[in-house]
Amino acid sequence: MKYNKGFAPVFILVIVLGVLAVGGGAYFAGKSSTPTPQNTEDNNYQSPADQNSFVNTQTSPTTKAGDYSFQAVILDRPDRKWNDVFVEIYKNEKFVKSVQVGEEEVEASMFVLSPDKKNVAFKVSYAGGTCMYGDTPRAINLDTFSLIKFENNAKLSKNNSEGYPELIESIKWISDSEIEAVVGFGTKFNADGCGGTGTSTSYTFKFTK
Repeated sequence: MKYNKGFAPVFILVIVLGVLAVGGGAYFAGKSSTPTPQNTEDNNYQSPADQNSFVNTQTSPTTKAGDYSFQAVILDRPDRKWNDVFVEIYKNEKFVKSVQVGEEEVEASMFVLSPDKKNVAFKVSYAGGTCMYGDTPRAINLDTFSLIKFENNAKLSKNNSEGYPELIESIKWISDSEIEAVVGFGTKFNADGCGGTGTSTSYTFKFTK
């Protein structure tokens, strides 16, 4: 009986170590079962066309500019009068962002990267019927992915007081916030149908402040 007293502290120590071992195992098991956060933006990306299987889809040829590539995706929805138009942006051939640029019968093309590579200019083309069409310059900020509009050119408005469709023939950047677009006048609808043409002239467009 005298020797049993000597084993009591040892028995208690064994119990304590057993509890710690079980608790520690449960802790590490819980830690290992916790999923590691991952950036799934690119992995889970779906093109607007893929997300809407009920629409008819058109895609433009990809335009490459420096490290970037741009492609227009046009969604023709049977349940809506107008199309949805997106510009898909890729950098180093990896998807970055999809930006909606129009909701009417429109397409986007003629992508040109700015000298500082922070903006991409392009034209959106509207077509609403016979002699009802035209182009408008737009840009996307590649840092915020916000759609940029340009100020109206006063000279262009004066030269086109008759309201001919304005057709953009080329775009080039002349500063980080200005583009020069060559604009030609198309045919205009009047009481006698389509008639009248104009000449092509260069006009400067600035970002809207």
